[in-house]
Order: sequence, then structure tokens, then C-alpha cells
Amino acid sequence: MRGLPFCVLLFIIIGTNSFAASVEDAMHLVEENRFEEAIHILELEANKNDHEAQYELGKIIFYSGKGEKDPTKGANLLREAASSGNIKAIRELGLIYYNGWFLDVKRYDAARAMFEIGANAGDAESKYYLGNMYLSGLDVKIDHNKALYYYKQASLSGCKKANFKIGYLYCIESSSVYNLRLAKEYLKKIYKESAPSSFLLALICSDDDGCSDEDYFKYIKTSHDLGFHHAIARLADCYFSGIGVQRDFVKAINLYKEGSFLGNVDCMNKLAYLYAEGIIVPCDQRMARSYLNRASCASDNKVDMFFDLEH
Repeated sequence: MRGLPFCVLLFIIIGTNSFAASVEDAMHLVEENRFEEAIHILELEANKNDHEAQYELGKIIFYSGKGEKDPTKGANLLREAASSGNIKAIRELGLIYYNGWFLDVKRYDAARAMFEIGANAGDAESKYYLGNMYLSGLDVKIDHNKALYYYKQASLSGCKKANFKIGYLYCIESSSVYNLRLAKEYLKKIYKESAPSSFLLALICSDDDGCSDEDYFKYIKTSHDLGFHHAIARLADCYFSGIGVQRDFVKAINLYKEGSFLGNVDCMNKLAYLYAEGIIVPCDQRMARSYLNRASCASDNKVDMFFDLEH
């Protein structure tokens, strides 16, 4: 008996592998930016009511713009996955409502409903966002105790960013949960990888007699190195005055100028003063007035803004 032609064998092999392709295979293709192939596999699986395929395909179509971008179709796929109990899809729908993505308004009521389902199923991100809602009073009354409860549950479930929110809550003097010792405990868990946490630790340290100048400098420098521009003025002050580090006027001036370029009002005001008085830099009244004018016109995001409590 003659064997099958090579082209037929090849078709059988490729065809068999194609039908055996899984959602996992599709996601490997996404990592390789082979979206067209990935979408083809996900569509096949989604049509078989595979809720994981519906979830992944829904995200791609809703967010990325790779292939066919259709927020409505993407959201519908996420809803199909959610109706099958896919917790990631439920959380994703919650985020869409929470942020108002492709909606006329943010729908906090619908977001809370999704996050509550996710939280009850053990999803860390859902717990985190419920904490945000109670912290900021989004569709609920502000309740620091409930916010703290959900943040702690999120932290225990592996959500590292919840530690910052826990630390922040413990820093609110008017709150019933105010406790600086516990604030430092949680913030220290993630300060090396979280600019807001290291900056907040520095603020606590600046008012804590038991905190050394070296610790203050360490936290401020970490925050700056992680890209938080509000830390620039304080780090420059450390080099200018020798707080926790050897005095270095060159680094101080460079940092003040960096901060000024980024719109930091404190840095602009400091440079205006230094140029007006001729301290370290040549006395230059024109430069001093220039920095003062820039400072008066600048819209510098102050510390309250950096906490970005809804995210």
C-alpha cells in the first residue's frame, strides 16, 4: 500500500496541532507579539464557551488595539466569561466600571458589585479596590476601618501595593486607626520597591525623634531613585545641608535644577533664593526673578496628589 502524499501528512500534522492549541499556547504567542495567530486560537476556544479564552480575548479586543479593537465586543466577551464564574473577568469588569473606561461616567455601584464577588472568591485585587472605595467614599460612606480590613485582606492574598494604603491609613491623625508604629511596619515591607512608601516613611521619619538622619536620607533617596519627583527637593536639601549624608553642593544644585525642570515649586523657590543671595551660585537677580516667576506660575502636584488614593 502506498503511503499518503507528504502534503497530506503535513496537513494532518499541522491541522492536529492547530486543533490541539490551547489558551496557554495563545498567550505564548501574545508574548511574542504574534497577535493575529493568538486571536485566531482564542476565538476558536471562545466559541466553545471556554471562559478563559473569552477573558483573554476580551482583554485584547477591549484594551490593546491589536487586531480588531472593539470595546463593546471586548466587554461582552468579559461578561460571558464572568457569567461562567471567571473571577479575573469579574474583576476586569469591575475595573472598567471603576475607571469609566469607554463609558460616559464611572459606575461605582456596578464596580463595587463586581469587586465584592471577586473579594468573596479570594481575589486580592478585588479586595484592594474595595479598600479604595471605602477609603475615598466611592458609592459608600468613608469608613477607614472597612478600608483597612479590605487592604489587609488584599495584603494577605499577595497584593503588595495594599501595604502602602495600610501604612497611609495608619498615618491619618484624624482616623480611628491612627498608629504610626504600625504605619512604619507596613511601609517598611515595600519601601525598596514603592516610591510612595519610601517617601511616606521619610515624612514620618522627619517628625520622629527616634529616627536617624541616615534613615531619613535613605528613604528620601530610595523614593527619588524610584522616580518620585516630589522627593527631589528634600533629597537636594539633604546634600545641601549634610542631612544623613556628606554635604555636596554640586549634587544639591543639580537636583534643584532637575526638580525645577520637572515643575517642582520647592526647587524653583530654592534656586531663586540661592541666586538672589549669591549662595553657592553667582549672584544673579535676573535668574532669581526667572525662578520666582516660574514658581508662581507652576502647578506643582503636592503631596496629597501623589497618594492617588483611588488607584
